[in-house]
Amino acid sequence: MAYQDRGIASHARSYGREEEVLEPQHYLPVLLRKPGAFARATPILKWPLSAVYEAYYRQLQERREGSGGTREYIRILMLLKDHPLQEVTVAVEQASNSGLYSYEVVKNFLGGKLAKKICEFPSVWPNGVDHFDLLVSR
Repeated sequence: MAYQDRGIASHARSYGREEEVLEPQHYLPVLLRKPGAFARATPILKWPLSAVYEAYYRQLQERREGSGGTREYIRILMLLKDHPLQEVTVAVEQASNSGLYSYEVVKNFLGGKLAKKICEFPSVWPNGVDHFDLLVSR
């Protein structure tokens, strides 16, 4: 697809009868503005993502009011435009395993920022007053 001699989108061509070739990434910006349509969007329903994404989405919905969880999840899916599926999946898994649920957390795990910060903290369990110095000195 082109506009004024500039490519704006490319799509795989379907040669089968009544076959749809849908690119979920093309729908995400619209769904971000209209998150109520997300659950019924055919490209999203047919997107073969691993189960970790669905579980993370459920947690986001439980933690956010209204459509906030859906919007956060859509922003996470938009990371797949600029990052490989495997890397985003690992970031979602790390965030989930850490019990942290937000777009910013996944984005930070994807960039490696949060993973480094979490590893820097010493283990001070069981908590005691004498362990406070370990936390302050770092």
